[in-house]
Amino acid sequence: MTRTKQKAVYALAMLGLFGTALMVFIFAANEQSVITSGLPAAHRISLQGLVADGAGTNKHIELVDFYCGKSFVYTTELIQFNEVYVPVFARGEPEDGANLRVLLLIRNDRHSNAPLIQTREELGRFVGEFNRDPKSVTGVLRKPIDQVRALTAEVYPGTNGESCDERAGIRPPRCARAQGSAESS
Repeated sequence: MTRTKQKAVYALAMLGLFGTALMVFIFAANEQSVITSGLPAAHRISLQGLVADGAGTNKHIELVDFYCGKSFVYTTELIQFNEVYVPVFARGEPEDGANLRVLLLIRNDRHSNAPLIQTREELGRFVGEFNRDPKSVTGVLRKPIDQVRALTAEVYPGTNGESCDERAGIRPPRCARAQGSAESS
């Protein structure tokens, strides 16, 4: 190999290494932004309290006293879904758009040790089990994207998508490779 070709190969290898390092930095920064968006300790709050008073200065919350709705909002779905939003309602409130304040994001994560939720039936079983044996979910609040607001309004007419918050990084208990996110309308 000539000296020029050898230099070109080295330059290409360095470029690949730099690109990989940049991707690792981007992923780390994304994870860090979720962590730093709230205090280290989650603030325990009921869904009704969140809607009435907001999360305050700590966007890192543990949400309690709610149930999951039966209609899901899929943002991407091919053979199996990648992201699905599960509406949650305060206990005692009917499941309709006027009462929808929070969506829990379940994102299938292929790098997790937990099994994937691969079908609508598995998601339905998970939500049914969650409603029979309620638990809390923990995560950091953030605003949803416009696509999610529009899809939510289609599934739950009467939803006020402008006042939604989204929770990211939530891991619902016993959930298949999920990261959660919740939106409040």
